Amino acid sequence: MYDQHFHVEGRFLGNVLRPHVIVHGERQPAYSYAYFCPDCGELWAKCPVTDENGFVNKWQIQGGHCRLHPGPSPFTVAGSLLLAWEPEYSALLLSCPDVVRWEFERHMEYYQRRIGNDPSL
Repeated sequence: MYDQHFHVEGRFLGNVLRPHVIVHGERQPAYSYAYFCPDCGELWAKCPVTDENGFVNKWQIQGGHCRLHPGPSPFTVAGSLLLAWEPEYSALLLSCPDVVRWEFERHMEYYQRRIGNDPSL
């Protein structure tokens, strides 16, 4: 087991235990994730994974838009840590109360930006 930490915009949101990842039937160490905004170049979130000795596992860059830049897709929730292609990781995120609060706030911002300001509703 590893310790998965969540740091967003310089704030520590918590940590959870994270198991090994299974890739092609083999047990692999979990990667640390860094969230990079392709619009402003900001590294807006870091989610390091540490082993039992406190060493940080290798990093992988995720191209998630920061909350100031929603991106070109109308379906992008700017500032969200959730990864559609990593359901186990996303489930771990939602087991941390402060991360759930962060996600809820980002999804409400999405609602206001995309749906709440639509006069046709």
